[in-house]
Amino acid sequence: MLKNYLTIAIRTLTRNRVTTAINLIGLAVGIACCLVVYVMVKHEYTYDRFHTNADRIYRVVTQTQEPNGIDYDGAVCFPMAEA
Repeated sequence: MLKNYLTIAIRTLTRNRVTTAINLIGLAVGIACCLVVYVMVKHEYTYDRFHTNADRIYRVVTQTQEPNGIDYDGAVCFPMAEA
């Protein structure tokens, strides 16, 4: 039964070469995009996890009032390190 399915699939794929090529290229691009997104998400979740007290790491931000609203900046002034 499986042999018949494979034979029919191969015949169909060789008969419609352009459609097969488009489908395979789309599948390859889709799988590549999923892998890239997975690697990026995994990297973001493991960022700073090598520290022993990783759950106690915080980010200090500066809040400034802009004409179009409040802006948060990751840079702080130099004397903040002593505090």
